[in-house]
Amino acid sequence: MVQNKKAAVEAVRFDFKKFAPYLKKSLADKISAYDYTKFNEVLSLPTLSEKEQGFLTTLKDFSEAYLLNKFIGKKYSAHSQQDIINYFKTVCDDAKKESVFLLFMNAKNKIISAVKVCDGTLTQSLMYPREVILQAINKGALSIALIHNHPSGDTTPSENDRKITKKLLFATMEMDIHLIDHIIIGAEDKGYYSFYEEGIIEHFKMNYRQISEEIERGF
Repeated sequence: MVQNKKAAVEAVRFDFKKFAPYLKKSLADKISAYDYTKFNEVLSLPTLSEKEQGFLTTLKDFSEAYLLNKFIGKKYSAHSQQDIINYFKTVCDDAKKESVFLLFMNAKNKIISAVKVCDGTLTQSLMYPREVILQAINKGALSIALIHNHPSGDTTPSENDRKITKKLLFATMEMDIHLIDHIIIGAEDKGYYSFYEEGIIEHFKMNYRQISEEIERGF
């Protein structure tokens, strides 16, 4: 099952090889010897003209827009999650630093927006729950998903990743906003780590309910 998921991810990542038949032969020859998934490496080739660089950038932008369109407006599900992972693997390919994104969903759990929050290692100083909640309210969202990448390729969550997830979940639940998932994008294993799939989101929700019940009994 894991291998099938990884294959599905690899199948739709931005890859010049898919577009090679439509490129001019002179351009295809220039980039043929390079790792197509490393966009920045290809784009910095000294043999590329400014026009060719612009064309390739537009091509990647088109690929990202196409993948984004595959899940915006759809209900968050196992199927849409795969589209989401495919999209962010394309966006984060060849990234040298972490980037943090949020997905916002409406009352019907349909995805209404994908927003880049910041660049940099996921820390509590970057992820202010009040800012996340404010954005959710402004967008009319009742659910959110947190996504960030690990440039190392290792999708294993750090202790800080866990702490921030728990803090954000507690804060949003106080405002009746649901944190559905936290996904870490990488290259190892199946290519991503889902806090929901691993049962961590539900575990944190149980922690929240237990604390809430203890507080209520205390009054």
